[in-house]
Amino acid sequence: MYVRRAWDDELDACAALYERVAGSLFDWAPQEDLTAVAIRPSFDLEEVYIALQDGALTGFLSFYRPGNFVHSLFVERRGCGAGTALLAHMSDVTEGPPTLKCSELNLEAMAFYLNRGWTEIERGDTDGLAWRRLRARLTPAGELRNRN
Repeated sequence: MYVRRAWDDELDACAALYERVAGSLFDWAPQEDLTAVAIRPSFDLEEVYIALQDGALTGFLSFYRPGNFVHSLFVERRGCGAGTALLAHMSDVTEGPPTLKCSELNLEAMAFYLNRGWTEIERGDTDGLAWRRLRARLTPAGELRNRN
């Protein structure tokens, strides 16, 4: 698994991956929010990192630096290591532990983050959808803690 910053000409492929994955998982969210067209503009404000396996895109993470915030993390196939590799890469690019918000309905993602040492720091609700804000833990050396 290889992780690096996405090139501009790869962002449309990341948006298409988002549409495939989010559209199949998030039946509670408005479907118009789960399209490539909906997410693509956010990439202009964020740093996008991709996971490649054998040269093929397997996942991406978008990071909003001013807020030290992971906006999105999506992988084509769960369990292949792409999500873990993308989170581990964050220790090289963040200043301090990043945060993210995860829908309480996204049980698999919540378990994924908690199993990797992220801790809950806030709860909220947006348009009737409950979410939790999580923060990564850092090791004494300043690297993100990754249990797996």
